[in-house]
Amino acid sequence: MKVFKKIIIGALISISVSNATTLDTEQKNKILESYKIGSQIKCSNGMTIEYTLPSIMGQESSFGKNNVGDKYDKTGRLKSLYDSSLGNFQIKLSTAKRVIMRYKILRDKYSFMVNTDKSTYKLYEKHYKKVQYYLSVIESPVWKKRVERGEPKAISTIKWAKKEYIKHYELYKKYKEEAKKDTILINNLMYNFKFSAFISGYYFKMCYDEAYRKFGTEQAYWRAVGRYNGGWSNKTYYKKIIKRMKTVKIVVKNATI
Repeated sequence: MKVFKKIIIGALISISVSNATTLDTEQKNKILESYKIGSQIKCSNGMTIEYTLPSIMGQESSFGKNNVGDKYDKTGRLKSLYDSSLGNFQIKLSTAKRVIMRYKILRDKYSFMVNTDKSTYKLYEKHYKKVQYYLSVIESPVWKKRVERGEPKAISTIKWAKKEYIKHYELYKKYKEEAKKDTILINNLMYNFKFSAFISGYYFKMCYDEAYRKFGTEQAYWRAVGRYNGGWSNKTYYKKIIKRMKTVKIVVKNATI
């Protein structure tokens, strides 16, 4: 039995080493950057999350390869970015807002991005798509040729498209201004890795501190890891994070040699 266990452990180590060697430079840099950020974030009992944070990034985005998750609803339709999971740490906009307003260190720096009123981002997206659609009709070479030939249906179609374009463009401009804060926050979650890592780290801290109060020291960590993905009893996700952590530790070790 002991020999069998050694074989299994050896195989897992080999897989982790293999995974670490297949990472590109950008992925390794993201691991090291999030490791550094995680070491700065302390939970209520003093625990830091230097290995946890890059491991979450590894699971959520294959160590920085994916930028938008949870894209589709149950019918297969593409969701609004407002409802999707964003960035390499897959944080939803509503979660990011909650985390920023929860911690003073984030609130002082980033509250200007938080729209605390009812969001109009979905309306902004909706009318932007309408504008693009009607513009494509108006500029279509096929419809233009049919108008030039004097076809009544083509003339009425272009007239209708121009009317709809003007209507939706005015609404688009209105909601674009109102949704400006949401747009800034979405863009930062998606394209500002350091910002996204800090938001993710403080979100995990929030999960951990709550788990620490609810379940005590022994269960706090695995409960918090599961909670990051959804649910206090998500052991499946916890196991995936522990597996990713083996790769993270190899990358960090090699970087410090």
